[in-house]
Amino acid sequence: MSVKWCSILAILLLFTAAGTAGAQPGTRYVGQLDPDGLPTMTFGGVRLSKVDPGHLPGIPKGFAASHAAYAGQFEWEAAGRGGKVSVVVVEPTNGSRYACLDLDGDGTYQTSECAVFVPGQQEDASDPEIRMSVPARVRPLRRLPLVVTWPSVPANKGPAGPEREIAFTGAVYVRGSVEIAGRRTQVTLRASLSKGGLIDPRNTTIGIDADGNGKIDPRTVPLEATDTQDEDLVFKVGDRFVLIRSVDPGTGSFTVEERPASEYIVIDRAVGATVPDFAFVDFSGERRHLSDYAGHVVLLDFWGTWCGPCVAEIPNLAATYEALHHRGLEIIGLNIETPSGPIADVPKNEARARKFIESHTMPWIQATEVSVRDLALKRFRVPGFPTTILIGRDGRIVSVGAGRELRGDKLLPTIEAAMGAR
Repeated sequence: MSVKWCSILAILLLFTAAGTAGAQPGTRYVGQLDPDGLPTMTFGGVRLSKVDPGHLPGIPKGFAASHAAYAGQFEWEAAGRGGKVSVVVVEPTNGSRYACLDLDGDGTYQTSECAVFVPGQQEDASDPEIRMSVPARVRPLRRLPLVVTWPSVPANKGPAGPEREIAFTGAVYVRGSVEIAGRRTQVTLRASLSKGGLIDPRNTTIGIDADGNGKIDPRTVPLEATDTQDEDLVFKVGDRFVLIRSVDPGTGSFTVEERPASEYIVIDRAVGATVPDFAFVDFSGERRHLSDYAGHVVLLDFWGTWCGPCVAEIPNLAATYEALHHRGLEIIGLNIETPSGPIADVPKNEARARKFIESHTMPWIQATEVSVRDLALKRFRVPGFPTTILIGRDGRIVSVGAGRELRGDKLLPTIEAAMGAR
């Protein structure tokens, strides 16, 4: 056999081996969760009432001097003795503001339960914070984080006298990693502390490093973070399609399973991607399709009457539609009145939306919630409301609103530029 044919054969064998080493639906990988929880950026809040600093209950030595003190109680599902945490915030005459939290519910404050507020690391860095690491009472967690912030707000006066407010982390996430087809992949899952640490992948918040950059970002594509609601959600990780099949709360191990590419139903909101055709029903009962507007520039507007920012954008949408509709702009409003959980009352929701649309200047097409709910929440996985997506005349995504370019006074020029000269 000639050298040439040997080389060709070697190349063919190489490609054959690569093909057999590819995705294998049904293959399972086992990962491990870190026993130390992560704080969420989601906060609850509670008002504190001013109390006599001379009667503070059991403040440890070194934390007693005070000028003003505020006390209250908040619910935290990981706390002992009923899930309530008593808290006192003290502003000394000289020195730094501090807080003490009765984390074990024994009615006293230990030195380990007090801390001084420091510059914040949350989304609003202007708000001072304290960070506590609390022994966990649920498996597989070992320690739980609790972040308490002191919002930069002036004192208020309530029925019982002056009040202040604190905010706190309302949930806990666990982080882990798993090797998928030779690549170490980071995963985060929300733990249900009220259910003994149970993590149900079908009903939780999942984050997975789909692009392999070592970070989990809900704004990137492929999809990296979302809530699941009674569903097996398949993610695209590299060239594999996987779902988190199960989590063992006792050991902290979790299982990831490869699935066929056909089970990846997410429409990735990526500039340049083609939006697949979809059907919807408008408020007159007519069945329509996205493909009905082929050759047009189409703005998809995911909104709800309950959403203040959505309502605030209506004048901008109306002005843009009036200016550019005759040049080929179509706006499709995708109404969602119940953004989470099952729809409680379909006729009531539809009647509310219909009345709102009729009483406002919204002459563009509107899709009913029932007809687009799965499209919005399970396929586009919209991260919040309003979400807007601009589709060009060729059916490809032109903009997903990065930098608020599909909001406010940027909306009209952004769409005008996408329409081109005609």
